[in-house]
Amino acid sequence: MIIKLNSHILEKLGLQTNCTEDELKSKLDGVAIGSFNIFYSEASKSEILNIASNGCEDKVEILNPIYRIEKWGYHKITNDAREIAEVVHIPHYSFNEPPIEVSNPPTEAEKSIVRAWHLEKEIIPTEAEKLIVRAWHLEKEIIEAGQEQIINNKIVFLWKKGGFESFPEDSKKPLHALLHASGGESSFVCDENWWKEWHKITNFNLSNECCLLDNKDKTDLVLFKAAFGETVIRWRFLSLYRILERGYLKSILLNINQEFMKSPKSTVDNASQILDDEYSQFVGLVKDRDMNSFFEDFATCIESLCKSMNKYAIMLKKEISENKLNKNSKVKNGVLLCYKVRCSIVHAGASALVIDEFSDSDDALRSLVIPLENAVIKYVGITTF
Repeated sequence: MIIKLNSHILEKLGLQTNCTEDELKSKLDGVAIGSFNIFYSEASKSEILNIASNGCEDKVEILNPIYRIEKWGYHKITNDAREIAEVVHIPHYSFNEPPIEVSNPPTEAEKSIVRAWHLEKEIIPTEAEKLIVRAWHLEKEIIEAGQEQIINNKIVFLWKKGGFESFPEDSKKPLHALLHASGGESSFVCDENWWKEWHKITNFNLSNECCLLDNKDKTDLVLFKAAFGETVIRWRFLSLYRILERGYLKSILLNINQEFMKSPKSTVDNASQILDDEYSQFVGLVKDRDMNSFFEDFATCIESLCKSMNKYAIMLKKEISENKLNKNSKVKNGVLLCYKVRCSIVHAGASALVIDEFSDSDDALRSLVIPLENAVIKYVGITTF
């Protein structure tokens, strides 16, 4: 059998490029768990043998996270039943400080790292790297030269065969943002709730209508990238809201295009009436896109914050209790509360709360951004599990 491992792995294992399968198996039997920070369990060795037999046609990108990664993360990106990519969040290992305590990676992440190790000489350069890739060779990205440490605080995208080439070019950066990969480098540790929740997701399934695949509207991609790349909590909330705001305007336009020729006057009158009431537009979008549960969660979250005496949440609840739009519906109340949060960030007048006047407003947003984020994910055509 021809061994299909790239030569740098064989060299690291002390084997020749013309070694036999038996020699490879014998060498792997002698490799201690923990070696090279690649071999966390027998799964790594099995993956080496799998690549040796079958090769690996993935493409690999290595990107920086928006925050310092404290623990392993693994995500699979699919389009219905077709796997597009695997994504691994690799924790921070400092070479100048005592190492942080990090548990072993999930098995699938461990196997992905082995494939990335195999592909390290074929790394796809990011935009920032393209200008310097001519000057130096990305030879030791997966294993740091002389340190035998896995790459430090990075997000690895392993694109399945044909995935990188077929995935829309304009959508790659928004996809990076979805997985919290940026072009820059951050050493900040994040304690935000949404960051912790994100690491629990193992699968992102993109429908055929998802804006990342069916990206006819480039503005959707711009807003998506801005929202999921934002780290300041109030701007993250507002950026997510803008996606739904554009959504309910597009919904009105779609209705006009469908109904105008049948009934011009009533179509225009109905659209005009809806446009005078942003709250009603929002409610309509939530109903049409089956997002009710997320805004029930939003209302529940406000209740919990009020019980913990969050002053910002208490004032939000008081506002809607005095508002004639309150329909005694948990979903509609959740929509109205979300709209009120948006107004408190955008406005600075007497007609709305001003978020800056509450010292605990950011604490509230850390919880409230999660159901909003989940609603946006559903709206753009992604399911998570």
